[in-house]
Amino acid sequence: MNQCFSSLTLEQLSPKLGVGLDKLGEITQKAPTSYRVHKEKKKSGGFRNIEAPNDDLKKVQRNILKHVFNKVQIDPAFYGVTGTCMVDAIRMHCQKPLIISMDVQNFFPSVTREEIRHALLTRGMSKEVVKVIARLTTYQNRLPQGAPTSPILAALVLQPKVREILNMLDPFGAVNVSVYVDDITISGPQGLKRFIKPITNMIEDGPFSVHPGKTKKMYPQDPPVVLGVEIRGHQLTTTPEFEAKLLDARDRFGSNSLIVKGMINFQQSLNLKKSACPRKRVS
Repeated sequence: MNQCFSSLTLEQLSPKLGVGLDKLGEITQKAPTSYRVHKEKKKSGGFRNIEAPNDDLKKVQRNILKHVFNKVQIDPAFYGVTGTCMVDAIRMHCQKPLIISMDVQNFFPSVTREEIRHALLTRGMSKEVVKVIARLTTYQNRLPQGAPTSPILAALVLQPKVREILNMLDPFGAVNVSVYVDDITISGPQGLKRFIKPITNMIEDGPFSVHPGKTKKMYPQDPPVVLGVEIRGHQLTTTPEFEAKLLDARDRFGSNSLIVKGMINFQQSLNLKKSACPRKRVS
């Protein structure tokens, strides 16, 4: 059990969050009503609600992420949190006979305030600090889609399930598992396909559910697409859909726009020999 929070008191928490105790109490009290909700179009169609915290609350949440959760221990299978790169989560699945991808449905909203409390208490955080952190990081008693603290908190709640999966697959040999936010990718021998149902059952034994239409089995000849990137042997390439979006962005915003430069930088990062984001955490 990770006890990195065991000595943290409210008096110590306050300066870490960049506010005095009185101001912290005020922000904590107002937190449930400090979000602006708007809809954002999903890549797969339809819309999702984005619950964005106001400036005061977002600043506190960022400080929670930077100064409270900076030493939290997350299993190396997790990506999409501080100190990790999406490209590394893809690269580990190169040249595997079988790749299985799963999508955790309604990932953040599935995590309740009570589950966050449990995850933090089991890591040694005091009840008074847990009460404040849980209130500062939840909206309508669950994780908001739009808060900077949601990915790490969701990962802490999901982590026991992922460890069960890793333990089950360990005797199977050369198997790689990556979790990037709500996307779980598993690769290895073709016999892995018989584990799809047991893995699904493990994930769904709790607050989470696997999207029934998004579990895929992919083989090298397909070629596989992991997190929107094609895997061709040792090489990673952007998909035709990405190329179309890049051309559209150039037409709309110009080649020197930040959005276009960001897309090009991502494209160029796919086949760097060394990761640009070495891990800062160990399990």
